[in-house]
Amino acid sequence: MFFVLLTYQVPLDHIDALLEAHYAHVDRHFAKGTFILAARRRPRTGGAFVARGVGREELEAILAEDPFISSGAASYELFELQPTRSALTEIPAG
Repeated sequence: MFFVLLTYQVPLDHIDALLEAHYAHVDRHFAKGTFILAARRRPRTGGAFVARGVGREELEAILAEDPFISSGAASYELFELQPTRSALTEIPAG
């Protein structure tokens, strides 16, 4: 399981111009079950994802296709997680 922290590198008007394409990318990976949570940071300086079921290299390839990343509008930090507790009824695998 991974936590991805996105940080915007450009003004919000540039981010807003990419939102539709970014959301389409994110939605594809929600449909595949790779992304299980997406969030906007507050204040609006970036976003975050929780991903599962993929290795680091595959996730980095997925992130590289995100219009925010491929255009240079955002950068990301990637953290691998090993869940040990959860308020969920079961801890998601991977």
